[in-house]
Amino acid sequence: MMLIRLFREARWTTSALLVILLLRLLSLGAYPLTDTTEARYGEMVRKMVELGDWVTPWFDYGVPFWGKPPLAFWLSAASASVLGVNEFSLRLPSYLLGLGMLGLVGRLAWQHGGPARSALAMLVLASSVLFFVCSGAVLTDTALAFSVTLAMTAYWLGVVSPSRHSGRWRMVFFGALGLGLLAKGPVGLVLSAAPILFWAVPYEYLRASLRCMPWIAGLLTMSTIAIPWYLLAEHRTPGFLQYFLVGENFLRFVDPLWSGDRYGSVHDAPHGYIWLLWVASILPWSVVLPVIWFTTRRSVLGMSSNRHQPAWNAYLLCFALAPCLFFTLAGSVLPTYVLPALPTFALWTANQIFAYGSSTVLRRTAISAAILPAIFVGLLPVLNTNVAADKSQYQLLTALPVNADVVYFPKRPFSAQFYSNGHAISAASIDDLQLIVSKKPGVYIAISTQQSLPEELKSGYQMIMVAGAKREYALWRPAQ
Repeated sequence: MMLIRLFREARWTTSALLVILLLRLLSLGAYPLTDTTEARYGEMVRKMVELGDWVTPWFDYGVPFWGKPPLAFWLSAASASVLGVNEFSLRLPSYLLGLGMLGLVGRLAWQHGGPARSALAMLVLASSVLFFVCSGAVLTDTALAFSVTLAMTAYWLGVVSPSRHSGRWRMVFFGALGLGLLAKGPVGLVLSAAPILFWAVPYEYLRASLRCMPWIAGLLTMSTIAIPWYLLAEHRTPGFLQYFLVGENFLRFVDPLWSGDRYGSVHDAPHGYIWLLWVASILPWSVVLPVIWFTTRRSVLGMSSNRHQPAWNAYLLCFALAPCLFFTLAGSVLPTYVLPALPTFALWTANQIFAYGSSTVLRRTAISAAILPAIFVGLLPVLNTNVAADKSQYQLLTALPVNADVVYFPKRPFSAQFYSNGHAISAASIDDLQLIVSKKPGVYIAISTQQSLPEELKSGYQMIMVAGAKREYALWRPAQ
């Protein structure tokens, strides 16, 4: 019934939205996992399924991964347990979390403007470049963004716009905080609660929040969801809490070259760089919206007969800007840090566009929103080839017999571990390489094209291809 109403009142917008969602779903298994992030997390999920260990994600056999909580890994591992370990199953949870965010955005927009605004808000979110990419990638950020969006929705429906279901939404709010702790840790609390606090004070909702929220039952719910895993993780691998809570959530934030990093994934960036990432992440809307404002020469901030609209717009902006404000002074940032801001930005953008009330503007907006995803899908054959050759070890590893042993020198990419089913070995030196070959007769060798295979090994090996990440590895097989 809801879909019928969307088609009836927003045919162009709803059609564009469904096309984008279908294209993204069909693309989930169309290209290999990429180094470094996707392949790293994909391999940890593969190990979780293989080892049956759902408490500790493993960075390598015997090396625990303390960098992130396990919610995203659990979801991908559950999917892989049902559908098999492959690109589609590992990416599917991010797609489903994306659908969840779209549903929450649609629910709020429907309340504030009906079906047409609901469809437009969902379209803005679905077609934003960062959301489109992340909703089909093996990442932890989609789980965090979903939990933040759920908390944002639950607070509004439970406190600001009460109904007969308000009590349930208030409990959902605390459940969302628990999910945020399992998705990425304390940052989930900050990105969910801080925007509400900054908004509630000037709009005088702080007292209402303190009075009506079920604090005891809610905090107990949040703790029950998250704390048992933290304690069990520390019990299984002592040192986790110190590393994660202090290192990952404080030292990484203040020191981009944090020397205690165990996984080599810090990203140095100038202060304020997150704002440039924000502008890029919301394309094409960071271009479309200013064009609409300029061509119509009108301001639509706060325009509505809805008595909640000024407070609503401010509420959305608090959440849309929170990640940027929080990470402005951070020295280590990634584009995905912006993702939790996109659902509320989509709601705010829909308010701006819809206020014009022009069917022509809405129709052109719907058509333009579908351009980027259509280009993406049209380039999938090229993307598949280039990703396999330049961003993954897929081409090289699929040239091997199933479960064949292969030794990498001097560095083993994460995708090599995934596509070898854990049979890829790493050699740290030439001597190490020779020792492995002597102990494992018949092992394949993948050596960097910047290195030379020792002369004493060449007589027993034959080079069969040059492939892998940016064609940087030569694959040698034992001579027949």
